[in-house]
Amino acid sequence: MRYEIGSFYEYEELPKKNINAARLADFLCDRAVLLGSGRDAIEYAISDIESKKKVNKRVLLPAYTCDTVIIPFEAAGYDIAFFHIDKQLNILADEFYNLAENFRPDIILFHTYYGYDGFSEIRPKLEEYKNKGISVIEDMTQSLFLDMNGYGADYYVGSLRKWFPVADGGFCFPCDGKGQRRELLDCPHKENSIYVSIKTKAMELKRRYLDEGFDDKAEFLALNKRAEELLDKKTQIFGMSHEAMKYLGSADTDEILKIRTDNFEVLKRGIRNIEWLENLMPGNAVAPLYYAVCVKMKREYIQEEMKKKNVFLPVLWPIPKSAAVFLNDEEKYIYDNMLAIPCDHRYNENDMQYIINCMENIKVL
Repeated sequence: MRYEIGSFYEYEELPKKNINAARLADFLCDRAVLLGSGRDAIEYAISDIESKKKVNKRVLLPAYTCDTVIIPFEAAGYDIAFFHIDKQLNILADEFYNLAENFRPDIILFHTYYGYDGFSEIRPKLEEYKNKGISVIEDMTQSLFLDMNGYGADYYVGSLRKWFPVADGGFCFPCDGKGQRRELLDCPHKENSIYVSIKTKAMELKRRYLDEGFDDKAEFLALNKRAEELLDKKTQIFGMSHEAMKYLGSADTDEILKIRTDNFEVLKRGIRNIEWLENLMPGNAVAPLYYAVCVKMKREYIQEEMKKKNVFLPVLWPIPKSAAVFLNDEEKYIYDNMLAIPCDHRYNENDMQYIINCMENIKVL
């Protein structure tokens, strides 16, 4: 067996069903549209909004975001304005209020970053914006287990393939403000079969590499890259694959939440004395997608040193070209220095301690 932490999910057998377990699919199937990816979810929300009202095609987006969020609006012909956060991942509320008043958007989209609600200050205003005809989308991709805070948004969207060992998966939950599903457009049932096939093969080969002595790591990395390129180039909204639905119908989300929470706590305690590392995580964050930190040394050096120990730390995110000239200093600092530490259910507290030990042993330059 080989030992690695991070990178995309390897294939997992379907979990054995526990009839008493909490399953995300039970909630989603009742209330959400199950889609192929987080981008599909945003595209679906845009289509649903435009089917219900006339829009001037203006959207407010966070400056700290990824191309996957921006591209659907650019493709649909929207003018984009960016609002800002500080280094503690909190929205700059007064600036946001002025921008919303002057720009007059049809849509506002915001993220809850890394299991933390940095937008709590503006939530009381959301109803006012909705009364003015503005649609509010909350992207929960980084905070899937965070409470939806009174259902303040019109749409909750997110990627599921980032959280679970499934080739594809996203959701759009159109909400009436009281937690109930609204009338929807027809749900797309066609899955992105070519992408799913290639991604599944990459996941299967990664599993063989880790557990069975398969030696060609380059093969499954190339397959994964090809799959992601296909996803980037897609031109229609896809539904979730049957295989992903089956996995989500069996996954015990209570257990997954517990593992992520335990891993989060180990990292929070363990990294506090590492001098070259700055913790981005608020103490009250809930089971985040990753544990987010900023580094005070060259980021590529840290990644390479950790890679030597078979720990892979991604960057969230590369600076989107559309947002680059609008960033404030604190957003630019996050983009330039942030690293994401894996803390998902594949790993346990011993794995988190291994990450901490590897970081403590990095030579300070």
